[in-house]
Amino acid sequence: MATGPHIKRLVLLSWILVAVFYFYLSYDYIRVSMNDRKFADYVQFVAQIAGTENRPAKEVRALI
Repeated sequence: MATGPHIKRLVLLSWILVAVFYFYLSYDYIRVSMNDRKFADYVQFVAQIAGTENRPAKEVRALI
């Protein structure tokens, strides 16, 4: 089966686009996971501080 150079370039370009899309999704997932972890740590910190200082729920909600 003879394929021309145009078909080979098209297939290569398609694989490159798939790889770029995959790495973009991976990067986005890692970024969101890190932000989620930071937010969870902050919420835990605020809850601990609010518990030790006996702050009302409205102040805790304002901090979050």
